[in-house]
Parts: sequence; structure tokens; C-alpha cells
Amino acid sequence: MATSRGNAVTVAHIRQQLTAEQNNRYKDYQIDRWIAHKAGDEQAVVNTINNQPINEGRVREIFASPERSARLLKRMNHNHHTYVHIRDKQQFVLFLDAGRQPTGDPPEVLVDEFLVMCYYLLGRAEELLGDGAHVDLIMDQRNYNLQMSEARFRMNLTSEILGRTFPYMIHSMQVANRWSPWFKKALNSLIALKKPSGVEPKFVLEGDIINNYGGAHVPIYLGGSL
Repeated sequence: MATSRGNAVTVAHIRQQLTAEQNNRYKDYQIDRWIAHKAGDEQAVVNTINNQPINEGRVREIFASPERSARLLKRMNHNHHTYVHIRDKQQFVLFLDAGRQPTGDPPEVLVDEFLVMCYYLLGRAEELLGDGAHVDLIMDQRNYNLQMSEARFRMNLTSEILGRTFPYMIHSMQVANRWSPWFKKALNSLIALKKPSGVEPKFVLEGDIINNYGGAHVPIYLGGSL
């Protein structure tokens, strides 16, 4: 029987309170992650599962709307996505070239982008590594003039989406940057204040990324040879 990292509430117990459709839709490891994320609060877990149609419905709306799907495609082409499966280490890594200046998209486009990306990562990680797989997210923002207001928005966005649907999916979130020490200190204070769900972003240098993953698995724009 699957359990949730030492919590008394079990996956089997939660399944007893779900509908047949929910039991068919969600895997044991997903329920286990929700239990851990909600610290074993049984009702909170059930409520979270009942609220999954919020994100699922949003994705359906995106692809049902030619205008929204076109804006999303334009946005994702602006921020190049490189997916890498490191077989010998059983790692799945997304390199996101987010160093370009913003396109002027409204906030809802940023929400659409992150949500669709997370659903893709969930399915692709399962396909490559099996149930319960994790993803490393590497963002290149070395040439991006991040504003504190945008940092707050992105942190809230990431916390809400990861917490509701994808807790513990992202194992590591690393941000390559050239921000000043005082700005990074301010960001770290914001992270500590917000206590984002899931994983906290870490600030890294290009050399750190090469050391962690090997140059052959890192895109050229980050100093690798991929």
C-alpha cells in the first residue's frame, strides 16, 4: 500500500473518498504527493483533488480558443525550450531560454504558458522515467531585466500552479542571472517571506550548470555543446 512519506493518511484511504472517474484519472504517486504537500490533512487533500478541474479546464479552454492558443505558441517560441533526458543519471531537464526581454503579453498568457508547460513535463517525465519522476528546470535570465513586481507575480503563479496540481514534480529550479548582489538579496528575502509551494529557486552561474549536468547536456547559449 502506498503511503505518504510517513503521514498516517494513505493513498488507499484517500481513494475511498474519490469518484470512479477521479480514481481512474490520478495515479498513486500523484495522490501521495498531494498528501505530502498538505502535510497529511485528509480533507485538504480531497479538496485539492476536487479542485483539479480548475487547471484542467483552463488547459482545455486554451486549446479551444484559436486566439489564446496562437498567443501561447508565440510566447513559447519567444522563450526557447530545450528538453534533455540524461539517461545515465535518469534525469529529465528543461532548459528555458528566458533571457530575452518581455513581449508585452498580459499576465494571463504567462499563466497559460506555465500551466501547459507543467502538464507537458508531467506526461513526458512519466514517459521517460516512470511514475513519480522529477524534473529539473534551468532558466537563463542573464540578460533579463527582472523587476520586483514581476518576481512577485511569477512566484505567486508558480506556487499556485505547482501547489495545486504538480507538487514535488520539479526537483530543482535554477536561475542563471547577472543580477546585482543587493537585488538577489531582495529576491531571497521575498522567497523567504512567500514560502513558495514546491521548490525554491536557486541562483546559479553558467559553470554551476556545466558541473551539475555535463557540457554535452547543456545548450550552447549556457556554455555547453548541445
